[in-house]
Amino acid sequence: MEATPEIAGLIKLYLKLRVKNRSTVKALYLLRDALKVIGSKALSLAPATVGIFYVDAEIPGTGGTGHTIRLCKLNGVPVCDQRDWMRKGL
Repeated sequence: MEATPEIAGLIKLYLKLRVKNRSTVKALYLLRDALKVIGSKALSLAPATVGIFYVDAEIPGTGGTGHTIRLCKLNGVPVCDQRDWMRKGL
């Protein structure tokens, strides 16, 4: 929740009430992406070693993808997006 503090309430609501609606279902995707970044010993899921993203070029730091990128950066996971590979001609 440190990566995107404004969604903390959404995740807490979902975890507490398990209410699925248009808003809280987004919490499931954010939690899934967090697991992909930080891993889980209980699930035998290793943490990510790099994050590769396709972002909205006009507003790259927004939405769930922006949240996951911030989460990667907070956890020392290097990230790249299409601006990187397009610039390098990969």
